[in-house]
Amino acid sequence: MKFFVLCAIISMNIFIVISTFTKEVLGFPIEPVYYSTMVGIALITTVFAIYKIIVTQEIPRGLILLIAICLFYLAFYYFSPDKEEKLAKNNILFF
Repeated sequence: MKFFVLCAIISMNIFIVISTFTKEVLGFPIEPVYYSTMVGIALITTVFAIYKIIVTQEIPRGLILLIAICLFYLAFYYFSPDKEEKLAKNNILFF
Protein backbone atom coordinates (compact mmCIF):
# COMPACT_ATOMS: atom_id res chain seq x y z
CA MET A 1 0.00 0.00 0.00
CA LYS A 2 2.86 2.40 0.72
CA PHE A 3 4.04 2.12 -2.87
CA PHE A 4 0.58 2.96 -4.17
CA VAL A 5 0.39 6.05 -1.95
CA LEU A 6 3.91 7.00 -3.02
CA CYS A 7 2.86 6.71 -6.68
CA ALA A 8 -0.11 8.99 -5.97
CA ILE A 9 2.16 11.61 -4.41
CA ILE A 10 4.61 11.36 -7.31
CA SER A 11 1.80 11.70 -9.86
CA MET A 12 0.60 14.87 -8.14
CA ASN A 13 4.10 16.32 -8.32
CA ILE A 14 4.51 15.27 -11.95
CA PHE A 15 1.24 17.02 -12.78
CA ILE A 16 2.66 20.26 -11.37
CA VAL A 17 5.77 19.91 -13.55
CA ILE A 18 3.71 19.09 -16.64
CA SER A 19 1.35 22.02 -16.08
CA THR A 20 4.31 24.39 -15.74
CA PHE A 21 5.82 22.98 -18.93
CA THR A 22 2.62 23.31 -20.94
CA LYS A 23 2.05 26.85 -19.70
CA GLU A 24 5.60 28.17 -20.15
CA VAL A 25 6.79 26.27 -23.23
CA LEU A 26 3.70 25.25 -25.16
CA GLY A 27 1.63 28.29 -24.23
CA PHE A 28 -1.59 26.73 -22.99
CA PRO A 29 -2.50 26.35 -19.33
CA ILE A 30 -3.90 23.12 -17.94
CA GLU A 31 -4.42 24.45 -14.41
CA PRO A 32 -8.24 24.36 -14.71
CA VAL A 33 -8.13 20.56 -14.63
CA TYR A 34 -5.62 20.46 -11.75
CA TYR A 35 -8.20 20.37 -8.95
CA SER A 36 -10.35 17.69 -10.54
CA THR A 37 -7.27 15.58 -11.35
CA MET A 38 -5.95 15.82 -7.80
CA VAL A 39 -9.36 14.96 -6.33
CA GLY A 40 -9.52 11.95 -8.64
CA ILE A 41 -6.06 10.74 -7.62
CA ALA A 42 -6.91 11.26 -3.94
CA LEU A 43 -10.19 9.35 -4.30
CA ILE A 44 -8.52 6.42 -6.04
CA THR A 45 -5.80 6.31 -3.37
CA THR A 46 -8.35 6.47 -0.54
CA VAL A 47 -10.57 3.77 -2.05
CA PHE A 48 -7.54 1.52 -2.57
CA ALA A 49 -6.39 2.04 1.02
CA ILE A 50 -9.86 1.22 2.36
CA TYR A 51 -10.03 -1.84 0.11
CA LYS A 52 -6.65 -3.10 1.36
CA ILE A 53 -7.72 -2.56 4.98
CA ILE A 54 -10.93 -4.52 4.42
CA VAL A 55 -9.18 -7.37 2.58
CA THR A 56 -6.28 -7.77 5.03
CA GLN A 57 -8.36 -6.98 8.15
CA GLU A 58 -5.52 -4.88 9.61
CA ILE A 59 -4.64 -1.21 9.68
CA PRO A 60 -0.99 -0.44 8.83
CA ARG A 61 1.00 1.49 11.44
CA GLY A 62 2.04 3.94 8.75
CA LEU A 63 -1.58 4.83 8.07
CA ILE A 64 -2.22 5.40 11.77
CA LEU A 65 0.86 7.64 11.91
CA LEU A 66 -0.29 9.56 8.82
CA ILE A 67 -3.74 10.13 10.32
CA ALA A 68 -2.17 11.26 13.61
CA ILE A 69 0.07 13.76 11.79
CA CYS A 70 -2.93 15.11 9.88
CA LEU A 71 -4.94 15.48 13.08
CA PHE A 72 -2.06 17.30 14.79
CA TYR A 73 -1.72 19.63 11.80
CA LEU A 74 -5.44 20.42 11.83
CA ALA A 75 -5.43 20.90 15.61
CA PHE A 76 -2.49 23.32 15.44
CA TYR A 77 -4.33 25.28 12.75
CA TYR A 78 -7.57 25.32 14.74
CA PHE A 79 -5.91 26.59 17.94
CA SER A 80 -3.62 29.07 16.18
CA PRO A 81 -4.31 32.76 16.83
CA ASP A 82 -3.31 33.50 13.22
CA LYS A 83 -5.77 31.11 11.59
CA GLU A 84 -7.79 33.97 10.08
CA GLU A 85 -4.87 35.19 7.94
CA LYS A 86 -5.09 34.49 4.23
CA LEU A 87 -1.78 32.59 4.12
CA ALA A 88 -2.91 30.28 6.93
CA LYS A 89 -6.22 29.60 5.17
CA ASN A 90 -4.43 28.86 1.89
CA ASN A 91 -2.06 26.45 3.62
CA ILE A 92 -4.86 24.50 5.28
CA LEU A 93 -6.84 24.37 2.02
CA PHE A 94 -3.76 23.08 0.18
CA PHE A 95 -3.19 20.51 2.92
